[in-house]
Amino acid sequence: MSKSVSTWGRNIVIVYALFACGTLAFVGFAMTQRVDLTSEHYYEDALRHDEVSAARYRARALGARVAHEGESLSLLSSQQLIVDGDVVFRFRRADDPSLDRQMILRSPDERGYVVMTHGLKSGVWRVEVRWTSQSKDVQIDTVVRVES
Repeated sequence: MSKSVSTWGRNIVIVYALFACGTLAFVGFAMTQRVDLTSEHYYEDALRHDEVSAARYRARALGARVAHEGESLSLLSSQQLIVDGDVVFRFRRADDPSLDRQMILRSPDERGYVVMTHGLKSGVWRVEVRWTSQSKDVQIDTVVRVES
């Protein structure tokens, strides 16, 4: 007569021990990783964000917008556009930051503040237009598609 030994209890203990060791190893690994939930300069970043939001609000209040017509971008406004200093057009490409460009207009020409886009690579560009009006920053953010 052969006696059958049941090992199910021992198998449960082995599986539980492997699970506990794996969990402890993962917890140990997680505890050694550096995790920053905020940036080092979060307060300054928050203030800068507030300033940009206020500049965008001022642009909306002026009725300012960027019109894309053919190979040019024009800065338009429903009210008289008062500019103290320069108007800065910043072009950014998410897929290739090396293509980013900045164009500064010191004064308007007969058409106003107009920038030609014929030198830009075809594709989608994020455009940020910034200027100062009555000692306050104003900013417009838009997206344009440039075709060559």
